[in-house]
Amino acid sequence: MASVPREGASRVGERLAMLERVERLLSPAARYQAGVVAVTAKNGPAAVRFLTPIQGTPDRPNGLAGIVLARAHYQAGNPQAGRAALLAGAADTNPAARAAYRKELAWVAEPQELADWIIQGKADFRLIDLRTGNEFNEYHIPGAENVPITALAGYGLNTMEK
Repeated sequence: MASVPREGASRVGERLAMLERVERLLSPAARYQAGVVAVTAKNGPAAVRFLTPIQGTPDRPNGLAGIVLARAHYQAGNPQAGRAALLAGAADTNPAARAAYRKELAWVAEPQELADWIIQGKADFRLIDLRTGNEFNEYHIPGAENVPITALAGYGLNTMEK
């Protein structure tokens, strides 16, 4: 996600109010940045309003906007739409979008944390490897499921799992 200058909550709120006044004049790239400001201001409904019209535009591929839009939907209290935005964005094959998703999803399990789980014999988690089939076939952790990130939306992960 693009960085937003560090400023107090009231300043971010002021910036968001200004962006809302000129919303109809914003380009897709500016709408994306306005969505980032809205998420930073914890105003999910405003972020959804800024980001929804630009999904899939050449200026802002689904994957990049999908991450921010997913956060916006969660902030707005709509987790189903947030999950749908996240999964739709995950199917984007744009290299920048894929890199953003890899960075965004890295928190799920850090390599050391996963290694500890395996060493401890924990079995209460699902390991889903998002690499391509060729990468997976070259080497993978035993027990891992291969679901290329481009196929994640149709994989049927309906609940948040460990």
